[in-house]
Amino acid sequence: MIEHGQLAQIVAKARLAPSVHNTQPARWRLGDWAVEIWCDRSVQLQAADPDGQDALLSCGAATEATRLVMEAEGAGIDVEDISDGAPEGDLAPFARLNMRGAGRSDPLVDMLEQRFTHRGSFGPKRMADWARSDMILISDTATKAWLGRLNDWVSMDALRDDGFRAELLDWMRLDPSHPRVDLDGMSAAALRLSPLAARFAARAFGPWWGPLDRARVTTRLLAEAKHTQSAAAIACFHAAVDQSPIETGARYLRLWLEVTARGMAGWPMAALTSDAGSRAAICDRLGLGEDRQLVQVIRFGQATQDPAPRARRVVDDLIV
Repeated sequence: MIEHGQLAQIVAKARLAPSVHNTQPARWRLGDWAVEIWCDRSVQLQAADPDGQDALLSCGAATEATRLVMEAEGAGIDVEDISDGAPEGDLAPFARLNMRGAGRSDPLVDMLEQRFTHRGSFGPKRMADWARSDMILISDTATKAWLGRLNDWVSMDALRDDGFRAELLDWMRLDPSHPRVDLDGMSAAALRLSPLAARFAARAFGPWWGPLDRARVTTRLLAEAKHTQSAAAIACFHAAVDQSPIETGARYLRLWLEVTARGMAGWPMAALTSDAGSRAAICDRLGLGEDRQLVQVIRFGQATQDPAPRARRVVDDLIV
């Protein structure tokens, strides 16, 4: 039997799992011998994630984080897919974690609190001796440069869509006095923006976009090819086309925790997987067959700055 206080402790750790734009769509619900994960569609990115796949990936990562935390407390966990259940308003059922006897703690659970994203350039540390069947690791200069150019191009193409840009700006917490700066979204600190750069970004993504873009200033300002090239490696994470979001999210989280255990941070190059053309181009270049889908592209390396303050929703707001 799980009590509310125990669930709150579980959620406090499991909420550290990554989510797209730090939207945190996972919600937790208490059962007698189970914990359920529900997906809050009200925070789905309508412009960047219209089919909800990123939201489901985020919930899959949160499910795996919950399993890791519960097993660290000694419970054996069986994960059940409940996504065919009836939604309740904006909440859609996703997974149920049933308690099944005793479990064994996974060392990766300790990486949940250490994992962080890093948007800037990386240090000289190299990535070696890391392989997974669901990941192609890119470390050669030519392919990293190609991915960097492609990422900059598709990012700019997306930003020229007014709806996409407005949605992105809505999830950016560029003003330190923003009421949700400690709760969700992407703060200026997380984006590695100085106070002056953050104020400029708020205007550049808003009222100044048209004039700056016509003057071809936005392309230079927003280019990240330098950061991409500095990465120790770029992980192209892929999955079977028929793999469940629960399994894909679990594998995604474990990828992050494995690289954290190696002393590195990362930054998702989400534009590359949001755009169908760039997905196809990467799959073609890497030789991924039609039975595989490219889920995420992440640049990894040695962070050159300390982690930014972590923004997370209040635990009680995540329990429904």
